[in-house]
Amino acid sequence: MIPLLFATAQAATLELSLAAALDLVEERNPDLRSASLATTIAHIGVERARLDRFSAQVTGNAFAELGFVKPWGEPFSDTQSASWDTRASGGVVLYSGGRVNGGIAQAAANEVSTQDQATLTLRDLQRATYTAYWNVKGIELSIGATEDGLGASREALEIIEAKARAGLAAELDVNRSRVGVVSQEADLVSQRQRLFSAELDLCRLLQLDDTDLVLTDELPTEFDLSPVSLPADPASARPELHQLEATLRGNDADVVVARSAALPTVSLQADVGATGAAAGGGVPVFGVTPTFDGDGLRPTLDGAVGLVATWNPFDLFRARMNVDRATLAGQQIEARTESQRLALETEIRVAGQQVDTLRTQVPLIEEQVSLARSNLQIVQDLYSQGNATILDLFNAQDQFRSARLREADLLVRLRLAEVDLSWSLARDLQETP
Repeated sequence: MIPLLFATAQAATLELSLAAALDLVEERNPDLRSASLATTIAHIGVERARLDRFSAQVTGNAFAELGFVKPWGEPFSDTQSASWDTRASGGVVLYSGGRVNGGIAQAAANEVSTQDQATLTLRDLQRATYTAYWNVKGIELSIGATEDGLGASREALEIIEAKARAGLAAELDVNRSRVGVVSQEADLVSQRQRLFSAELDLCRLLQLDDTDLVLTDELPTEFDLSPVSLPADPASARPELHQLEATLRGNDADVVVARSAALPTVSLQADVGATGAAAGGGVPVFGVTPTFDGDGLRPTLDGAVGLVATWNPFDLFRARMNVDRATLAGQQIEARTESQRLALETEIRVAGQQVDTLRTQVPLIEEQVSLARSNLQIVQDLYSQGNATILDLFNAQDQFRSARLREADLLVRLRLAEVDLSWSLARDLQETP
């Protein structure tokens, strides 16, 4: 099922891959379960609509009576009777002006719409899982960048302290360097708190109790830097449009059903039954054997087959208004579909532009990090030799730290932008590299 719970029950941590996280959210999220149940209910509605073409009924009853009569001036006498009846009837609609087929089409469109809603729910959950997962990894990268900068600052502090001990640096320089180190250590504590909160958000999304996660997938450090190429009709695969198309088909069926109210219904009906009845009396009322002839209770069979037509002329006015209302609703759905298509195309183009923009920054930030690292080493060497000031060293440290943080931020933003682009194009996020 899920390659989950990769650690033993006694382990303190839970190793979680991105694929396992996607499987978990699909299995455990209650909104997705609700959407799946709605799809099953809608399918039952389709089967139920198909049965509206047919009708069947079986009835049966039996009756026995023991009483008395007292004519004026005459003695009492009992009355006895018994009867039974059983009947089966069935019918099939031959013509209904499209009412039956329209009802089936309505139910089928509703089933498709609920399936699309389940797809939309799943897509939103997958996107949220990607975002939460890479957000955790992004904070880990920021922590790594901060640790790199902190390591460089501590190394510079050692150099400054060594020069101060040799009388070549002022104590003020030592204090300023220590303040910088402490400040970066405080930033590191803050980032670790952010990491804990991000892991907690991911656990809540996946319905996990554990917050001590080890995310096994790493953010890619190499990207496809080529320009984004969008299809000619980028929004065609979006389930939102497919759902609106299903809604429009359901509205077309509404028009047919509304129009059918002004037309006659013709059905083929068949009926078959058996009856029996007998009566008697004339003996004392209690404890007496019946006096009627039991042969009367033997079955008498009857049956009939025929056509039944029904039509109510007063439905013409109501049908006209219902047809007009359904027609206008269809035009409204068409306008909403066009508006949705334009909005989705804009969203896709913005997502593609965002990916292109971030991709152009990748080689620049890589070069910036490399230059900042080399510059910091050069300035440290020059400062050790007395050929650079403490301000030069502090500036080099800040440039290196800032470059590393921007690099970590860019990696996360580009990864999430590519996921958003795949999501906008309705591609399978499970197959997103």
